[in-house]
Amino acid sequence: MKSCGCLLMLLMFFACSVGCLGPVERVYPPVSSVGTESPTIFVTSNGWHTSLVLRNEDLPASLRSKLKNFDAFPWLEIGWGEEAFYRAPEVTAGLLVKAALASDGSVMHVRGLTVEPLSHYVEYDVSVYRVRLSDEGLRRLAHHVESSIIVNDQGAAADAGAGQDLDSRFIHASGRYSVLHTCNHWTADALRAGGLPITPVYCGAADNVEFQLRQRLERYQGDPLVMRSGR
Repeated sequence: MKSCGCLLMLLMFFACSVGCLGPVERVYPPVSSVGTESPTIFVTSNGWHTSLVLRNEDLPASLRSKLKNFDAFPWLEIGWGEEAFYRAPEVTAGLLVKAALASDGSVMHVRGLTVEPLSHYVEYDVSVYRVRLSDEGLRRLAHHVESSIIVNDQGAAADAGAGQDLDSRFIHASGRYSVLHTCNHWTADALRAGGLPITPVYCGAADNVEFQLRQRLERYQGDPLVMRSGR
C-alpha cells in the first residue's frame, strides 16, 4: 500500500510538472499594501473530503444574505457533495457507487464556527491549510460558492435538513456529483476561481487537493499546512 501511495505521488508530480495551471495573472498571488493583510481562507481535509472555511465578514453581501441563518458565526465551513452519500450516517458501497454513477442531487454542508479555525479544529482529525487571497481572488471564490447555492422563494439558501452537528445545516446545491466531478473537484474549482495555481482536473481525491496546495503554494506564501491530521 505504501509503494502504491508513493507511485501515485510520483505520477501526480509528473502530471503537474507537464500540465498544471499557473496562477491567474493579477489575481494571485495577492499584493498587500503596507499595513494591510490579504484575505485569508482555510481548506480542511479529512483524507476523503475537503471543505472551505471562510470568514463571514469577508463574504460579499449577496452571499451573506443567502446564508443569513449563519450571521451569528464569525467563520463558516462550506463543503459540497452528493446528497444521499453526504447525508448518510454510514458509508456503504452502494451509496458510493450511486454517488459516482447515478447521483440524484447535490447539497452543501454549512457549519458555523464560534472560534477561529485553528482553535476549532484541534478537536478534529483533519489537516488544515491556510490560503491567502487577493481581494479579487476572494470575490471570485465567493462567487463560485454562491453560484452553487439553490435559493428558496425568499432568496435564502434552500434548506435541506439538519447538518452533522447543532451548528450546521445542509442546503440544496446545483451541480451534478459524479466520479468526474467530486466534492474535491468542487473545492479545487473554488480555489482556481480565486486565482491559485491549482489544476482541478487532477483533484478527484482529497489527497490530490492537499498535494497541489503543498507543492504549488510554497513559493508564494510558504508552507500552507498549518495543522496536520493524525491519520
